[in-house]
Amino acid sequence: EQDAINTISSIFRNNNYAILVGGSGLYADSILFGMDTIPKVPLEIKNRLNSKFKKEGLTYLQEKLKEIDLEYYKNVDLNNPNRLIRAIGVYEISGKKISSLRKKDKKNRNFNSIVIMIKADRDKLYERINQRVDKMIIDGLEEEAYGLIKFKDYNALNTVGYKEFFSYFDGKLSKDGAINKIKQSTRNYAKRQITWFKKYTNALEFKSDDNIDELLNKIRKDELH
Repeated sequence: EQDAINTISSIFRNNNYAILVGGSGLYADSILFGMDTIPKVPLEIKNRLNSKFKKEGLTYLQEKLKEIDLEYYKNVDLNNPNRLIRAIGVYEISGKKISSLRKKDKKNRNFNSIVIMIKADRDKLYERINQRVDKMIIDGLEEEAYGLIKFKDYNALNTVGYKEFFSYFDGKLSKDGAINKIKQSTRNYAKRQITWFKKYTNALEFKSDDNIDELLNKIRKDELH
């Protein structure tokens, strides 16, 4: 958040506009609204919860979170153990639900924002995702993942694309099964993004096959208001 705001401020020294492009809702929120102050989870708690996760599986973390913070449970990516461990850890050290700590007032910003949502037909979006995964395979994703196999237990590699190939290397999935799983996981991620961005109720919508002039006209009208 702070790095982004510093960069934006430097851009505004010489320009009237800054254009930010990206797909991560959490990063967008940090710039538009600011991040909440959430306690840091001590390493010993993280390690203990990681050990429980490895012994008892993802279901243990999911049920634990559901028990202590149903609201966050309903909104978080339940297949991301790092998010679950963090939420449980925050509750253990503070006695507060992470959902309650994420509801602070928005921070004041010294710039105005226009949010533009680029939307695509759902079927077209899914087809693009499938094509993108196929291109990743052609470009060497399997070889890249194989080169990182000794680091497969690192949290940073518990991500779509790597973890499916690690399962393939371990004999848990066929190669086709791993590729199809990557496509499915990416489509699910896109669904969560779409759900997240629904809260941007004042956003200007732009369909991916619309004429760019239509978007520019919408922006000009928004600025006049």
